[in-house]
Amino acid sequence: MIHIDLCHSIPTLSQRYKLRVVPYEDDYDKIMEVYQSLGTKFDFLIGAFNSNPILSFASCKQLGTYNVCVALPRSHPLAKKEKLSITDLYNEKLLCVSSGDCLNLDDFRKDMQTFYPQIILEDVGYFYDLDTFNRCEEEGCLLLTLDAWDNIHPSLITLPVEWDYQMPYGLLYKKNPPKQVKDCLKELINMSNRTKLQLEDAFKELLLEKTFHKITIKDLTDKCHISRIAFYYHFQDLYDLIEWILIEDARKALNEKKNYAHCKEGLSNIFEAVYINKPFILNVYHDIFRDKIEKILFKLVHELIESVVEERSKDIFILNQQKDFIAHFYKYGFVGVMLDWIDSGMDEDYQMILDDLEMTVLGTIDLSIQNFTNRKK
Repeated sequence: MIHIDLCHSIPTLSQRYKLRVVPYEDDYDKIMEVYQSLGTKFDFLIGAFNSNPILSFASCKQLGTYNVCVALPRSHPLAKKEKLSITDLYNEKLLCVSSGDCLNLDDFRKDMQTFYPQIILEDVGYFYDLDTFNRCEEEGCLLLTLDAWDNIHPSLITLPVEWDYQMPYGLLYKKNPPKQVKDCLKELINMSNRTKLQLEDAFKELLLEKTFHKITIKDLTDKCHISRIAFYYHFQDLYDLIEWILIEDARKALNEKKNYAHCKEGLSNIFEAVYINKPFILNVYHDIFRDKIEKILFKLVHELIESVVEERSKDIFILNQQKDFIAHFYKYGFVGVMLDWIDSGMDEDYQMILDDLEMTVLGTIDLSIQNFTNRKK
């Protein structure tokens, strides 16, 4: 069984794999029977997996996380808000899953009872059926829910809360699966990666047409011809997508260039990756992701210089903290030059900057190592 929202990608799978839509009743015991059929009636199921009973007989490959939110009737006074604070929940009845089944929600419950006893928690069992959502609407109370369920009931609205609670989801399959299941798992993971790259391309294309704040998840899903919930299979929100793009582009930029012979090439790849994505970088850099971009560049360059220092100091007595200091020093110089280049709009030819950096940096790393060595003598 594979969630129906993945049907867009099913044609890319080999013909030897079949998609079956498996119905199940609106009942906890029946749901568990479906999960327990893994490896017999079907090989995969997509769903939340941080459940004690499920983890006892199934393995999982995490695909992403859902954000834990709060649902409430549209007539509720809090429904006018865009985002709830924890204090908004004080003296409100909050329906939630009973303890003992889900590890994440057990942690949530413990935190609420310890730090926010003003919130009135009420158990509804281990499973939300339609009566649970109807009860929320009829009684005018709140319901702990997930962002992926935001349209499950027409009379309820789902709002984010200022907390960091999440629910992991992914591919569930029988423990110790046969070879054909492992092969299919590999294809499904590759399919997921292709969707991420498709969303990345769509986001960068949209940035050529509008600013970041005017781009919506609907814009992306329409452009990629996928459902909204398919987006949430991979990313929590647009900020999560941007962070993934930054890290993924950074990873590709270095790609086995962490040595002295390829150091300039590694630095050139970092400049090139930034320049190729100029509209994307300038848009998010001057908006809210300046600190994030700086941290990623610092990490990337530190890894590069650190590898070079390690290579050039082989068979030379120098303390690890001294090697780390050299890497820190040069990383700030390189990243500082690059940030100035970004601030100026990337107008200057970065090849000229690279030539100057090569003259300034690469020839002095050996000297720095030697100076530390001489100091010990």
